[in-house]
Amino acid sequence: MKFNLLVIFFFIETTKNIQRTIANLNERVAAAARAANKPTVTSSRAIPTSSGGGSSHRQTYERLKQELIDKNRQLFLNKNCN
Repeated sequence: MKFNLLVIFFFIETTKNIQRTIANLNERVAAAARAANKPTVTSSRAIPTSSGGGSSHRQTYERLKQELIDKNRQLFLNKNCN
């Protein structure tokens, strides 16, 4: 009977440790997602704007750059969290 209680205690402790690990990993993923959603500071000289549509190119550049950053961050998380 004593052996069975020790085994149950061991499984309960193991389960608690796994739950803590999962909670920590979820928090790291959430922190990475929050970091990915922060606006980035860019240089005003990255793409010169000209009158008549330059800002449209700039917006497209910034959107594509952010998508690339987000995709790379997600690939990094997928690779390192498995």
